[in-house]
Amino acid sequence: MIGHEREVTSTGVPPWKSPVALSLILHLLIVGVALAGWTWSSPEHEPPPRSISARLVTQQQPEPSPIETLDDQPDRDEERRLEEQKREAEEKRKEEARKLAEQEAKEEAERKAQEQEKEQERKRQLAEQRKREEAANAKEAARQKAEAEAKERERQKAEAEKKRKEEQRKAEAEAEAERKRKEEQRKREEAERKKREEEARKEAERKRQERNVG
Repeated sequence: MIGHEREVTSTGVPPWKSPVALSLILHLLIVGVALAGWTWSSPEHEPPPRSISARLVTQQQPEPSPIETLDDQPDRDEERRLEEQKREAEEKRKEEARKLAEQEAKEEAERKAQEQEKEQERKRQLAEQRKREEAANAKEAARQKAEAEAKERERQKAEAEKKRKEEQRKAEAEAEAERKRKEEQRKREEAERKKREEEARKEAERKRQERNVG
């Protein structure tokens, strides 16, 4: 019966309008009419004592009639509908939570990717800066080396020129000294020659005079 009610509910037809439910209601109405007729035809009995009636009323609970059970059917449908709505709402909440978690994970992955990209870019720029600094340092070192070598060449050239001039001056001084020495020697030799000539002339004059006297 429950399975049949679920099948009817799933098709959209109210359970109390199904053929089975209508047949059940019809039978219950027939039974109710028969019971009512039997009650009217039966003799009246004296009412039981008040205490017993009260005890029976207190102890015996009225059973729900089939009509009241059928009347509660819309309440159960409403309850099932509310439960279905709650279930759908829960599934929707879980789906939204899953999507939110996926979105947060995606954003976190994108953030980490951006941070990693920024870190790689920072390292790349740092490496390029270091490379530029190394190139500039190497260029400066080469310039300083070339400048030092040029200064050394200039120093050696100046020293060689100084040495050459010193040697030239020394050679000129020696040449001048040799020239003076030769000039002085020539003068001495010339003076000695003149002296010898003068002595020879005087000797010849003396001999001539002696011959003239003799």
